Amino acid sequence: MSCSMNYNCCQESGLCPKNATCKPINSLQQPWKRFTCECPDGYHGYFDSDGAWTLVHSCSFANGLYNQLKKSLSQNLHVGGNALVWRGYRLRKTRMESIKKSSNFLQFTCDYEKHRDGEKLDYVQIRLGNISGDVLELNNDHTSYVTVGEGYGKIERYDLNGCQVKLHQRPNRPLHVHVRHAIADSKCKVSANDSSCTDKDKYFDCYTSPSECVKKVHRCVQNANSTTQLWFGMRKDNAAQLPPLDGKTSGRSVESYTVN
Repeated sequence: MSCSMNYNCCQESGLCPKNATCKPINSLQQPWKRFTCECPDGYHGYFDSDGAWTLVHSCSFANGLYNQLKKSLSQNLHVGGNALVWRGYRLRKTRMESIKKSSNFLQFTCDYEKHRDGEKLDYVQIRLGNISGDVLELNNDHTSYVTVGEGYGKIERYDLNGCQVKLHQRPNRPLHVHVRHAIADSKCKVSANDSSCTDKDKYFDCYTSPSECVKKVHRCVQNANSTTQLWFGMRKDNAAQLPPLDGKTSGRSVESYTVN
């Protein structure tokens, strides 16, 4: 969207997702930042030009054994109050369900608060419509495999294009990703030898076995302060896109409103 410096962009309709408040910005130093969308109390996320993401769960490698963080998302637990703490944050199940109902993707990230650009960020985005079952209700079970498309994820130097992944959850292990290895003629280049933890295929997890994870390739486990995030989001198109660091986007300018 293009408008003059004297124009209040927030007069336009539909700039911010439901329940978010549009606040105009007029900065000569950063003229591309024309507005920001602020979350209601207790919600944290980021916007890009084609949609919005809401954070529902975040834990650090060091806090993987913390009881309320390691429990299945099917349990209605809450960590962190209304303040975002990357090492330990979790919305109640009822709020996750509400956010998921207005979402068409889920996304896992590693160390998002430190590496928000695609070059350094480990992430995977999966369309909810391609997932069998309700991801919040998985109980010692997993979804069927889905194939990751081009540009929808990477783990360190490996592009996840063509990789088959499934989501798994147990009573004492929240939702995480399994990558299927050793598929004949697969585009997937993720190596089991470089995987993160036990069984050589678990990623984007709140890990509970530090001795098995240290110094592995996955950014979620590189040190005690490494973090794993789960987001639900709505995209207007089929393109996977990470938020811009400087607020610049194609066709519209927005500002990230993730709280540090």
